[in-house]
Amino acid sequence: MKDRTKCSICQINDKYTKNTSYCRNCSRIKNLEYYSKNKDKNKKSEFRDNQLAKTYYVIKKRCSLTAINVDKKYADRGIKCEWDSYKDFKNDMYESYMKHLNIYGRKQTTIDRIDNDGNYCKENCRWATRTEQTNNRKNMILYTFNGKTLNCQEWDRELGLSRGVTRVRIKKRGWSLERALSIKENPILNK
Repeated sequence: MKDRTKCSICQINDKYTKNTSYCRNCSRIKNLEYYSKNKDKNKKSEFRDNQLAKTYYVIKKRCSLTAINVDKKYADRGIKCEWDSYKDFKNDMYESYMKHLNIYGRKQTTIDRIDNDGNYCKENCRWATRTEQTNNRKNMILYTFNGKTLNCQEWDRELGLSRGVTRVRIKKRGWSLERALSIKENPILNK
């Protein structure tokens, strides 16, 4: 009986009120009252399953100077989010988001800055597939051959090579671009 304390609302002894002053039933009621009162304040619960809202909050977190995470590089480079609220973001990006989503699906719809050093704003953002995102990275090297511009992984796919062969030929073996992309079969497997 010493584990039990009295609920401050209904005055019933309950063993689950150690850390709070309410019993289980009153605690549930209090939580429901809190969430119904603070519906507008609690944006994350309101947008829990909304991918567009998640995208907005990730952008805000990346650009936050107080964020202590791997995305500190955004704040250090002065990249800012020019949308003041989710509503502004939605007004600017919703229509293009839905178009991209209908064509490529949810997994292949990601936000991409056209200019990597520019801010997040309507003029500098677009919806892109993961491949388009990869090609827009600062350290991505694209190779143009016979009028086509692709990265190493895409050239491997295009030529039917094992993954990484084009990169090895160009970077490690020092082959010329023409030689690396002209030999379609993998010489290692054909010995």
